[in-house]
Amino acid sequence: MSIKIRLFTNRIGLGLILITALALALAACATDDEPASSKTGGSTGSSSSNGASPPTLESESSLLSDENVILTATPIAGPPEIAVTPKEQPEAGSDEEEVLNVLEKQVRALNNSDWNGFSELCHPKFLNPPKEAVIKHMWEELGGDFGYFISGFTTAGYNARNVEVTIHGDAVAVAKFEMYNYDDFVSDNISRSWGKYEGVWYQDGGFSCTTDFALKDGFEDK
Repeated sequence: MSIKIRLFTNRIGLGLILITALALALAACATDDEPASSKTGGSTGSSSSNGASPPTLESESSLLSDENVILTATPIAGPPEIAVTPKEQPEAGSDEEEVLNVLEKQVRALNNSDWNGFSELCHPKFLNPPKEAVIKHMWEELGGDFGYFISGFTTAGYNARNVEVTIHGDAVAVAKFEMYNYDDFVSDNISRSWGKYEGVWYQDGGFSCTTDFALKDGFEDK
């Protein structure tokens, strides 16, 4: 009988120990789950209650960093401001002035890749003038009348300076000048021949106006 009582008493003691240990464990868990606000003296507010920092915006300096800069293409230079500069101002209404005006039109046609405008300045006496596509190829790929002989020439920057016009008879003129590519000197003693037909001056020759120099009927003796 006494043995049974001792076993019963031991079981009760063991049960009390287990119950006490379980209660301590639950109390410890409850302490760990206590809100952050109660641990810090009960402070309130959305930022302190969840412990999260407010989002930060990317600064302007980072947006403008070298990695974010978009490179743009370098603008293409336009034609020279002045296409033709005469050595001396010609008399108003003279043949010299008219030849200078036609030379200026020709230079501008090349500056602006206006191949139709260029071909219209060629003498109409030529039987087989090149087509616009051929003129374009000659000037853009081969340098036109200057490419094989003059280094530094470009159609975009071409301009003529110190131009001297000499009139020979009634229908022939020669314009001599210094060639520049924009403001860079390229060559001197450049010349263009011009012919007058029905009161209008035209370029009289050059491979960009005729490839075979064949003339139309009626122009052989002119």
